[in-house]
Formats: sequence, structure tokens, C-alpha cells
Amino acid sequence: MRLEATVVHFILGKLSSMKHQIAEVESLIYELEGFQRGTSDDSTHIEVLDLDVRVFNTLKRDNIHTVGNLQVKIANGSIGLIRGLGKVGKSHVLKKLGEYTQAKSE
Repeated sequence: MRLEATVVHFILGKLSSMKHQIAEVESLIYELEGFQRGTSDDSTHIEVLDLDVRVFNTLKRDNIHTVGNLQVKIANGSIGLIRGLGKVGKSHVLKKLGEYTQAKSE
């Protein structure tokens, strides 16, 4: 009986964790839909985004050198696979890219 209670507690903990992860993904999707995407052939270097040094280096290490490269990564959903880019870094990238695309469209 004690083992069953432990298993149930473990499963409930995992479900709670999954709910938080789903909420984070939904938040990122909302942010993505919130900014206007430029063209994916934008050859502007990511330096213009004025990213934090750590985020900038992480993107460079993942062979993302232009805004177009970054937009493609975001569009195909692989920004979450960039090693070393956590949720704060992703939010920072999305914010800066949104500001860039908004300024570019004005």
C-alpha cells in the first residue's frame, strides 16, 4: 500500500511539471505570434539585435549569424534545441527580434 502511494505521488508530481512545461511552450508560441516576422532571407547580422553577450555567443556557436538564420530556427521550432539557450535567453531573443522587425517595418 505504501508503494502505491509513492507511485501516485511521483506521477502527480510529473504531471504538475508537465503542466508548467506546456504553459511555457504556450507562452513562447504567443510571443512568436506577437511579433511580425521579417523575411527569412534577411541577411542582416545578428549584431544589430543588441543581444546579451551570452545569448549572442550561444547563437553564434549554433551557426546562427544572420537575422534570417534566426527567423528560420524560430519558424521551424528548433530554437528550443539550441544548447545553452534557456527560457530567459529565448524570451530575450524573441523580444529583441520583435523590436527589430517592428522597427524595420516602420
